[in-house]
Amino acid sequence: MPAFLRAFFAGTGIMPAFRTRYNRIMATEDTGISLAWFLVGAAVGATVALLYAPQSGKETRRFISKKTEKGRDAIADSSKDVLDRGRELYERGREFADEAAELFDRGKKAVRG
Repeated sequence: MPAFLRAFFAGTGIMPAFRTRYNRIMATEDTGISLAWFLVGAAVGATVALLYAPQSGKETRRFISKKTEKGRDAIADSSKDVLDRGRELYERGREFADEAAELFDRGKKAVRG
């Protein structure tokens, strides 16, 4: 959590709720990034395995063609899920920003008295 936020909310009693929400959102984003890198690694590994396959060129091309078609279909299906997840994260981020603005206003009022 950024130091300026810790300093701003220190002593207001608002910080624990804000920190919990902030940490939950950050953990979700880290999971998404890790999953993306895992999928990239799996694709690279599959490509290398195909290039070193002990099959004839024609069989390998046919196999690559079938796998590419299946992959294209899988990407089309998962892209809908990714889009929905993106919308969900956008809404959660928006809610988080609204809550932060509200906490900021409450903190400002608490400081002013």
